[in-house]
Amino acid sequence: MIPVDDLGIGRQLIATDKLEALSITPETAAILGDAAISAQAVAMTDTSEGADGIIVSQDIKDIADLKGKSVAFEIGSPSHFFLSYLLDKRGLTTDDLTVVNTIAPDAGAAFVAGKVDAAVTWEPWLSKASEREGGRLLATSKETPILPAILIFRTEVIQKRPQDIQAVLRALFAAREWILANQGEAVAIIAKNFGITNSSLHSVGSATKIM
Repeated sequence: MIPVDDLGIGRQLIATDKLEALSITPETAAILGDAAISAQAVAMTDTSEGADGIIVSQDIKDIADLKGKSVAFEIGSPSHFFLSYLLDKRGLTTDDLTVVNTIAPDAGAAFVAGKVDAAVTWEPWLSKASEREGGRLLATSKETPILPAILIFRTEVIQKRPQDIQAVLRALFAAREWILANQGEAVAIIAKNFGITNSSLHSVGSATKIM
């Protein structure tokens, strides 16, 4: 298992056969399809219900106020899709913004440091918005739950190794049941492996629904 924060790197790895599977959101799967990378979803693993969002400076009161502002997010990522969806509701696109292309953790850090007017990111950076004077949450995936996570495999792997895919799914579902039954221990193990604090992981977990 390889943790990947930069989805561009994830797409490159699966495109060059260095990854056989990738956990992504559906719009990222569409990008792979456009790049002629044959892959299929085998499971929906979770959905973001507040784990993703937009943090903004105090003068931004509405999505429409992002027009002309510097906004940090990763182009081609779920953050991009989430932001574009909300902008479209206000008759805007990302062309109306000053886009700062960076991965979600760096986007959050840039906002807290006062380098951008807004950022599309995830926990723990959503909870850290208030570390910047006047910083706050503008919108989250709790109100707009459009970011499910799916597990995809390269099509050739599914065709050649169906028993391995079934084994992965059995392990995935078994892990889900164990996590739900042993949440305290699970948090400690996951936090250690990802190099984050238990409290930060709790923030993510409370805003993510395991399917």
